[in-house]
Amino acid sequence: MDGAILVAIIGILAAPFAALITWLTNRKKHVAEIYESISESSQNAVETMQLTMNELRTELVDTKGKIDELINENKLLREDLLTLKGQNQQLLFENKALERKIEDLSEQIRGMK
Repeated sequence: MDGAILVAIIGILAAPFAALITWLTNRKKHVAEIYESISESSQNAVETMQLTMNELRTELVDTKGKIDELINENKLLREDLLTLKGQNQQLLFENKALERKIEDLSEQIRGMK
């Protein structure tokens, strides 16, 4: 009879002990899965950021090239503008001279009448 009681006690204690061991094992496995999931997500985020940074670098290089091109074009346009301003000043000067000449000729014509 004592053997049956001993087997019953061992059976009663074995079930909760097995459940505790199973719970601890599953808990560790679950924690490991969480860490693995976090690691994968972090890796995906890093890869996405690297791709985005590479695309932005490419756009930055393209944009810098366009800016340099526009700066050079602007420089040429400023030089042309200075040239045209000089030519305009010369033409204004010549216009004044011609205006004086016309006035002189008009006075001569009036004097002849």
